[in-house]
Order: sequence, then C-alpha cells, then structure tokens
Amino acid sequence: MLLSDVTKSVNLTPVEVQAEYTKTLTELQELTKQSDDILARITTLQKRLKALATLIEQDGPPFMTPDTAAVEAHVRVLTPMLTSRIERIFIDRPATVFHTQDLLKELKQMGWDMSEQTNSAATVGTIAGRLHKRGIIRRTTKDGYIAWALAQRK
Repeated sequence: MLLSDVTKSVNLTPVEVQAEYTKTLTELQELTKQSDDILARITTLQKRLKALATLIEQDGPPFMTPDTAAVEAHVRVLTPMLTSRIERIFIDRPATVFHTQDLLKELKQMGWDMSEQTNSAATVGTIAGRLHKRGIIRRTTKDGYIAWALAQRK
C-alpha cells in the first residue's frame, strides 16, 4: 500500500502523517522509559520487602510477624512475566555476566517462586536463549561455562 493511499483513507496529508508518526514514536519512547523506571523501582521494592520479611522472621520482636502471604501476593501481582523480569536483571546490571544459576538466584531475591517449575534452570536457560535471539543479551562464557550478558545497545 502506498503512502498516498493511506493518507487518502485517513484524510491526512503526507506531512500530517509524518508529524503523527514522529509524535507517536516520541510518546512511545517516553512511556517505555517510564516503564523501565517503574520496573526498576518495583524490583528494588520487591527485594527490600523480601529482605525485611526475612529479617522480621529471623530476628524480629515476638509481636512482629510479617504477613508473608501478603508479601508473596504483592510480589506475584507486581511481577511481570518471567521473560521481562529476566531482561530487567540484565538492564539493571549491564556489566555483569550471568550463568543460568546466577539468574535463578537473582529471581529468588526478587521473590520469584520457581518451585512450580520442573526444571527451573532449563526454563531460565530457554528464556535467555530467546532474549539472545532478540538481540537483548549476548552469549558468552564465564569460568568455562555458557553465560549471558547484556548486548551492546546501538
């Protein structure tokens, strides 16, 4: 379909189409940045909440008991899909190289429950492979084993 056909069907001039395109692209970039910032803050709060609940359980006064069910519910509700969460790990720590087991540890610190997975390492490895195919992370080695790192952004 030619641009002229599109502009006729929506009653916009080519200049107006270009302006709308630029406006839409700018808004999408701004919202993506906000989304990244929000996800980073959610991750920080999840880790903090999990750590505080652990401290209360271990060393807290007897009258303080964390509502662990509420903590887990918040973590589950606020946690995006596993792929997005793993991508976030790489974005938050761009200079770090991760083995699959390192990613599992990071996910656990975020409160992600992998106990329902039959083979959680395989699940995380598969997701890392998908992120690699999308160009988000790169495959490398660490201590002689396959590892993953954030790909260079263009």
